[in-house]
Amino acid sequence: MSLWATCKVTSTGPAEDGNIYIGLRSLDVNPPFTNWFKAVEGERKEMLATALTAISTGNNVTTLLTDSKPYSIINRLYIHEN
Repeated sequence: MSLWATCKVTSTGPAEDGNIYIGLRSLDVNPPFTNWFKAVEGERKEMLATALTAISTGNNVTTLLTDSKPYSIINRLYIHEN
């Protein structure tokens, strides 16, 4: 299952296991979710930069997730104006 969603980034950062974790709250998915997700391997630094920019600017992101369950993978992360 793949899921496109517009989200608010609630938190982000690296962990000791080498993963980048990004907290997302969905804005256009029913039922809504608020979960931690993992950035896809190979794009971790870029997704961390995008998530930090979204937090600092207050902009939303569009994401492609493998699932809405906690710790699923973020395959795409695009920031956009609200």
